[in-house]
Amino acid sequence: MAPDGIMIHLGGPFNGPFHDITLWKQSRIKDLLVEHAFGPNGKILFVYGDPGYSGEFPHLQYPFKSAFPTPEQHACNVEMSRHQICVEWGWGKAKTEFAALDWWRMQKVLLSPIALYFRCGILLTNAHTCLYGSETSSHFRCRPPLLEHYLRVNQ
Repeated sequence: MAPDGIMIHLGGPFNGPFHDITLWKQSRIKDLLVEHAFGPNGKILFVYGDPGYSGEFPHLQYPFKSAFPTPEQHACNVEMSRHQICVEWGWGKAKTEFAALDWWRMQKVLLSPIALYFRCGILLTNAHTCLYGSETSSHFRCRPPLLEHYLRVNQ
């Protein structure tokens, strides 16, 4: 989830329930981060993730783990946890706008094109975000791209 509310990476589909670390590895996000890890000013960019990933990858930032965190560490953990929910907001928006994505009876592996439904739902959710914004884009005060620009980039 980008700060402008656009879902920027679609891994999967993955068959069955998996732990997040398994999905992290199978999604190849790590490879994308290595390729695009530096911002325009040359500084290393980070992705904030679950503490279960700690030690997995240098471009992944996670909460400080300590029985007695410093005031700065505690403040950082509190601030970052406020932003981590944004990913959930994106999935919630997709499921609200396109309820079929969350309807388990439609999701029959090998009997229906689940990946196609999922990708179309996210594409349309992103288009909706371009037109109307999202909770995430409001939270970060980051305007989504114009629909024309979004669709041109994704052709």
